Amino acid sequence: MGKDFYAGIFVLAIGIFAIYMFFHATRERFFNDKTYDSVRHTTPLPVSFNFWFIKILFLVGGILCIAAGIWGISIPFF
Repeated sequence: MGKDFYAGIFVLAIGIFAIYMFFHATRERFFNDKTYDSVRHTTPLPVSFNFWFIKILFLVGGILCIAAGIWGISIPFF
């Protein structure tokens, strides 16, 4: 197995974690929890916009990482 296989496993794990964070970041946690204090005011727009912005980033980033991870894992087999 080459470097691409192990990097693919790492990227796949990050993608799975990002999808988990998509479901973990509920509206109640985002508005009231100290975990999201640093990202709550990411842009000068309202906090509800930042909530959806972060959710979209988690989803898109997770999907891209999962696709790249599967691609990296499959390289040694072809």
